[in-house]
Amino acid sequence: MKRVLFCLLLPIVLLLARDLSVLSLNSEAEQLYGRSRRSLIGRDYFEALDPEQRSGLARADFRDVLAGKPVRGYEGRVQRPDGRGRVLLWNATSLRDAKGNALGIIAVAQDITERQKAEEGLREREARLSSIIDTAPDAIITIDERGIVQSFSVAAERLFGYEAGEVIGQNVKMLMSSPHKEQH
Repeated sequence: MKRVLFCLLLPIVLLLARDLSVLSLNSEAEQLYGRSRRSLIGRDYFEALDPEQRSGLARADFRDVLAGKPVRGYEGRVQRPDGRGRVLLWNATSLRDAKGNALGIIAVAQDITERQKAEEGLREREARLSSIIDTAPDAIITIDERGIVQSFSVAAERLFGYEAGEVIGQNVKMLMSSPHKEQH
């Protein structure tokens, strides 16, 4: 039996009034900003927090939200009080009454810092692997579990007489002669 470990990261949630004063925030927002609810509620969001704590969202962004243009997938950086930088993915929409009048804004952010670090690590490893494949003197071909060519080195191009673009995405049997091609 496999064990799966995971970490559930709760979102940062802010509720702002039409005048952009803070109506409510959750404990994750308190931790992010290093401020208590009491010190933020009732204060203008942009005056209560330093610019590096606001994750790049501007007054104009929130005015657009109130006008009916939600923020979707906005990536911004924020500096925690302990000096650690975090990357947040924001979504914000207006809260409206039954007549459609904007009452305020709900803004929700997910901390994607660790995901970005992992993605950057994968890009770096992929770049190193590509460099190795491209400079290796021997032909190197990688395939997936179905036999589809995923990479084709420069040495493989010289050996087989195909350019990588002609082979990648094709089944590796295209490079085989009979009877191996039929048996593959």
